[in-house]
Amino acid sequence: MLFVTEPKFINISHPRKLLSLIQEYELKFRPDSPITQKAIESMGQDRHHFRRKNKFELRYDFEIQKIPYSEADLQKTYLNYMRELIMDYQNLFENRKRIKADFEKRQKEEDELRGYKWPESTVNKKFIHNSIEVLKLDQKLQLIEEERNKEQKINDCFAKEAIKQELDRRLHIQDNLNKEEKRLASRKQIFDNLKKKAASENKKVHEKLLTHQQKIKKQLEKDFRASKSIQEKLDAKELSVQQKRTKLISEIATRNRKVDDKINHFKDDFGNRLMDELIKKQQALELSMSKRQKTAEQLEKNRLEKQQFFEQKLNNINLKIKQEREEKESELFNKVGQKLSKSEKLLNEHDKLISKMWQDKKKEQQTRFSKQKERYKLSEGKQQEKIEEWDEKLKSIQDRIEKFQTKKSEEWKNVKEQKIQNQKEHLEFITFMKNKKEDKYQKQYLERQYMIQKKLKKLKDEQEYIRTYQTTSKQRFEQNTLTQIGELVNLKYSSSVQLLNKLKDLEDEDAFNDIQQKYKQIVKVPEKKLYFKGIFKKNISLMRETNDNEFEFQKKYTVQQRLTRHQNIMNIIGQQKALIVVEKYKQSSNQTNNSSQQSWKIFAIDKTINLMVFLHCIKVNVGIAKTTSIFLYCNNQLLPLKEDQTVGSILESQKNKEDNILYIKYQNFETFGFDQYKNDEYKVFNQ
Repeated sequence: MLFVTEPKFINISHPRKLLSLIQEYELKFRPDSPITQKAIESMGQDRHHFRRKNKFELRYDFEIQKIPYSEADLQKTYLNYMRELIMDYQNLFENRKRIKADFEKRQKEEDELRGYKWPESTVNKKFIHNSIEVLKLDQKLQLIEEERNKEQKINDCFAKEAIKQELDRRLHIQDNLNKEEKRLASRKQIFDNLKKKAASENKKVHEKLLTHQQKIKKQLEKDFRASKSIQEKLDAKELSVQQKRTKLISEIATRNRKVDDKINHFKDDFGNRLMDELIKKQQALELSMSKRQKTAEQLEKNRLEKQQFFEQKLNNINLKIKQEREEKESELFNKVGQKLSKSEKLLNEHDKLISKMWQDKKKEQQTRFSKQKERYKLSEGKQQEKIEEWDEKLKSIQDRIEKFQTKKSEEWKNVKEQKIQNQKEHLEFITFMKNKKEDKYQKQYLERQYMIQKKLKKLKDEQEYIRTYQTTSKQRFEQNTLTQIGELVNLKYSSSVQLLNKLKDLEDEDAFNDIQQKYKQIVKVPEKKLYFKGIFKKNISLMRETNDNEFEFQKKYTVQQRLTRHQNIMNIIGQQKALIVVEKYKQSSNQTNNSSQQSWKIFAIDKTINLMVFLHCIKVNVGIAKTTSIFLYCNNQLLPLKEDQTVGSILESQKNKEDNILYIKYQNFETFGFDQYKNDEYKVFNQ
């Protein structure tokens, strides 16, 4: 198996090896984490891009695109796809590391601004020189206390802000109550004034209505009298209109008769005229046809005469053309014969000249070749003489080289022998000096080891002491934080005087005086008024008793099984801790993040722990938000959340006597009777 980060995976041809690499990445791939989502966004891709495809999907793509393919092509494309996917995974994890480093750097800067120091990384530690001073035990303990104090200050800051928010909320509620009281008083005054105005206006309107009714009666009587005279006039008009209509109808009938007579007379005259015109046109056509027959016979005669004249002219022209051709051919034959005789003579003369030129060139080449042979023979003789001289020189040089080599070999042998002797002497001297030094260093080494062992023992003792001190301080700090968180969760149920007393412990005197002046109004008003005294129209029992004392844990296991389980757990843990079973009330609407199938939770808690801390532990383990308020009850009785009340005191009074287990149920604020009055929650009325 190759390591995933190596670039050699591109050369892998076997698909199983590539699949194993992809599966390693898929095991590490977490798409729900925000860091991976940011890395995917930086690459410009989605989480679906990193889903591994099968060969069937590739084959389906080929078939849809109508691309011809074979099994070898499909195998190649699948291998290339797997390599690209590995490259994408590698880039994604690199981006993820980069984003994580940036996030840690920012968080470190924010924590440093708050006053928290991060521990140094073990990878980037450097060896400290001995000249730097080492921290002593008191200094280390002081540093631990300083860190705890800083953390406590941060928690105190959160507590201050929470208390101030609660006081601001109460002040805002009080202001709203005062505003509502003023608004109600002003509304009453406005309603009284409106009623008085409405009564006066109603009287005026009633008087006006009576006067208006009398006027309308008088006007109706007048209109009735006038309507009779108008009706008589309308009847007379209708009679006159009917007479006029009859006159108009008779006039229109006479006019139509006259028009019909004129149309019939006009039709008879028009028919006679058309018949005369047709007769004239027929006579003209007969005359034109007789003239056309005479002209056609004359045209045929003229055409035949013209045709005979043109044929005679064509015959004369053809005879002239034949005579001219015969004359030109005779002249051409005479000229060509003369030119051929001249060309034959010129060819014979040209052949004679070429033969002469060839013979002259042969003679010149023979003379030149004889001269070159003589020169070549002379040059060969000179070269042989030079070669003999060079051979003599080479022999003399080789003799010199052999003599020089023999001399040098003898010198090298002497030098090597001297070096070997010197090395032997040097080694003997070094061994002698080493033996001396080893005796000295052994003594020093033993002394140093003894001192180092002492220092290591001291360091181990100090480290164990520091660890125990750190664990105890951490446990105290966690207990304090849990108690503080429990108090902060139940700030709503504590009085404003108690809240101011808590702020007095946390802040300075000057700042507390300013805060006390700000919240004077809340302290003067009684507590019941702050908690909406008289707001609800119905008396609601918020902390009513419940009638749900049935536990599924008791149904599933018998008494003997529960006793054996209790004894086994107590033998492992000890008698200092209490075993508690916690279940949710059936009608409660708390949405938990717990995905387990069991409806109960088993706790083994120290008996000295406060009930507020135990409530916080239940919220954390069950998955309820810290801000939501819940209540605990046992044996159909509400458990009051007091600072002095511990788990051990509740166990002694409320435990089950059969199996010695404490059974507790938790509910939200609405299940104790508050849900049925949601609509009347914020309706205010006067006491």
